[in-house]
Amino acid sequence: MRNRTSARGIVKRKNKYLLVRRLDGRYEFPGGKTDGEHPKKALEREMKEETNLNIKDPEHIKTLYSKEGYWTRFYKTKANGKIKLQPEELNEYRYVTTKESKKLRMTRPSRRMLNVLKKEDKNG
Repeated sequence: MRNRTSARGIVKRKNKYLLVRRLDGRYEFPGGKTDGEHPKKALEREMKEETNLNIKDPEHIKTLYSKEGYWTRFYKTKANGKIKLQPEELNEYRYVTTKESKKLRMTRPSRRMLNVLKKEDKNG
């Protein structure tokens, strides 16, 4: 099975995380497939394409692997700009706490990452 890699941006404002909703109704951190480029470059491109946000200083914090053969690299990053979603892929965004995220239908990697962030928020 061929491995696929994606890069996801963790944007935090006022103790809430930016999540986007895919057309299938599941929420996730914004980002996407690397398409053969370095994950940081892919994250910059995907964030701009999907949300219209420009990112700054992405810091790799975790890579998760799924049994289906997907690698997801998560980066804490600063972002600026006005959010404008790419309608071909996304139909909503929201900032949520880790507690609020429990009520949302989410992709597995983003749910796993939120569980990691929840532990960090408690310890920090």
